[in-house]
Amino acid sequence: MVFRKESRADSFQRQISTLRQQLGSDQDDAEEIEDDAEVYPRPREQSPRPTMSAPEMSQPHQPPRMADSATGVVAANSSWSGTLSSDGSVQIFGTIEGELTAADEIYVAEGASVNATLRARTIVVAGEVHGTIECLGRLEVLPTGTISGDVQSPTLVVHEGATVEGDMKMQAPEPTA
Repeated sequence: MVFRKESRADSFQRQISTLRQQLGSDQDDAEEIEDDAEVYPRPREQSPRPTMSAPEMSQPHQPPRMADSATGVVAANSSWSGTLSSDGSVQIFGTIEGELTAADEIYVAEGASVNATLRARTIVVAGEVHGTIECLGRLEVLPTGTISGDVQSPTLVVHEGATVEGDMKMQAPEPTA
């Protein structure tokens, strides 16, 4: 599993910085920020860090570009039943039943429904998946994502609000012949 940890002071300073940018405030950055319990001095800036806007923070992962000729797409209001295999990536916006294998990434969009066995290097779930997931690298479940079934992945990232039910194995799947 991957956990991201930042101190309360860093989190608070990042939030204040974002609010100041959004409000266009020109207040002096050298002043100290006070909390009822503790005082947090502003940390010294070592190098400028890019800041994310609120919409960027709520979007942990973006799907791959649609223009890629190696990316297959199951469009919204479309369904696929059977076995689907790709040497690239697959994006699912509709409904899939059966078995889906991709050499690179499988992206299950919000609103998509999958009842299948999924195999890929990277799998990102923002929709609903029922079945077996065999991930060779990283499985990420976004806040709107739901997984119900057996999961096997060496790296698992579950965002707040996501749901994962079933057996979990934190290891790479056995290679299949």
